Amino acid sequence: MPHPRFAVHTVAALATFVSAACVAPPLELPTRDDLAQSYERFDALYAARPASVDVADLNRRFDAATLDFFRGQFGTAIEKIDRLNDIFEPDGAKADSLRRLRAMKTRIRPAVGVLGVTESISIDLSLLYAWPTDSTAPLDLRVEVRDAAGASLATGRKSIGPADFDGGPVRIELSGTPTATGNYEIWFIDVANGASLRGPRWNVVAKAPAQARAAWRERLKSCGDNAAPATARFVCDARIDLFQEQPDPNRTAESRADLALLERELESEVTRICAGENPYRRRVGDYWRPRGLSENRAPIRIAAPPSAAGDTPHPLIVAFHGAGGDEQMFFEAYGNGALLRAALAGGAIVVTPESTGFLLNITNFDALLELMATEYAIDPARIYVLGHSLGGGVALQVRRLYADRIAAACIVAGGRDWASLTGTTPTRLYVPMLDAIVPPQSLLRDARTAVDGGLALSIIELPDRGHTLSIGDVTPEIVEWLLSQRRK
Repeated sequence: MPHPRFAVHTVAALATFVSAACVAPPLELPTRDDLAQSYERFDALYAARPASVDVADLNRRFDAATLDFFRGQFGTAIEKIDRLNDIFEPDGAKADSLRRLRAMKTRIRPAVGVLGVTESISIDLSLLYAWPTDSTAPLDLRVEVRDAAGASLATGRKSIGPADFDGGPVRIELSGTPTATGNYEIWFIDVANGASLRGPRWNVVAKAPAQARAAWRERLKSCGDNAAPATARFVCDARIDLFQEQPDPNRTAESRADLALLERELESEVTRICAGENPYRRRVGDYWRPRGLSENRAPIRIAAPPSAAGDTPHPLIVAFHGAGGDEQMFFEAYGNGALLRAALAGGAIVVTPESTGFLLNITNFDALLELMATEYAIDPARIYVLGHSLGGGVALQVRRLYADRIAAACIVAGGRDWASLTGTTPTRLYVPMLDAIVPPQSLLRDARTAVDGGLALSIIELPDRGHTLSIGDVTPEIVEWLLSQRRK
């Protein structure tokens, strides 16, 4: 399922929700950010699941939510994912409180705080789906804004029951404001029993975003002849666009960004560009950028280990997300960012593009490799591709057309026309046998025909896994296998 860093709302999906809203006015149209929060909460619990959990049942039920997502029924998908959390939480009053807390959509006002300017904070709560318990007893709800150390910097309290939402969102005024810039957590606590749920994050920045954007762009414009190449300025300009006073909840590069960190990064990037440096060359850590100079900016996420700051060649993993996802998926979801952790631990650079542009024009892979080779020292014998679902089809196309440039390829729950592959490039296919999206028997039949024809393909069946959760479970194993391969 796309990370809710997520899919574009289609006209059909919008019509579905507008229609639903006419029947149930209190329900809010969910955003990609809402879906991201639900997915991430479950993903963290699933990653730390006890051995007693029925993994097969979880996978089946999560795929049911995935199907709702693809039908445009985002509220239903969120509700189904939220209900899966019950498996990890004991029954009783706390579990009942958590069900109600998860059903609430949060809007923070202002959306972004400005240090020394923002004097008050309020939280608007509405329902993403119907009140999830039979009890109409109100919650004695406390809201806290917490820093990284868990200290409460602003608080509010209100008694809330299902009838309170009949007139629209419920507002809670908070007392107190943070005294430093940062990316803060919003927590909800049922005072009666201590049940607590982490909500969205809230950014406090040093300068009003509109003023900061204008100032950075003016500096870039007046840098003069010593400025870095136009490519670096284009990348910086695209990153400046992420620094918004009203982050778009359907563009996760904005809505999930740590704006306080981004503000510091952009200040440094503009300074370095005006000094004639390219701040993206040999950059380590994790960051978002466009991959090209086109107007649509073709977004990618890059992560590089500390050793990538030098000139020693590094392996490169290119990972393509599934349908409805975006460039954030592999870093933020899919096993709580399992690819990011495994790749960096293995000393690899990893790049995750937005897949659609490659599906439409696979030769974009040439430009991506050229970009990565310009910015980093890449080992040409250790370039790998990985894809999930629709991204598996993209990875298979790369394997088909760029076999002379990649060392290995791995596809999970996707791919077709396997018999058309040629060459000896090591390739793995993982087939989740409970997959409700891509029929496993059809996938196996096609792949086995290719193997019978002489293709060097390893097929690995996952008997108790479904379409969506499988990729996070097998990613560490995939990375270890990929990095063991070298093109001859």
